[in-house]
Amino acid sequence: PSSTYEMLSLLWDHAITFHRMWGSGKNFNILKRFFKIYVHGYPGAHELRNALMETRSLEDVSRLMHSHGFPARIEDTGDQPA
Repeated sequence: PSSTYEMLSLLWDHAITFHRMWGSGKNFNILKRFFKIYVHGYPGAHELRNALMETRSLEDVSRLMHSHGFPARIEDTGDQPA
């Protein structure tokens, strides 16, 4: 995958999978090391990546990605934050 949308889709899928597997049982910060893999190489990536590093939950990631035009909605997955 090389498009911005594809990379953000992978990030969102990774975040959802982490949430489903671990919920609040693992430190959310573990997931942050992957953000730079998914968010790079396009205008505004640096700012989005920095903002993602400040998130503390799947809900925060959802809100942030949605505010940047990506349809990452917890409601659409059937999941609720742990």
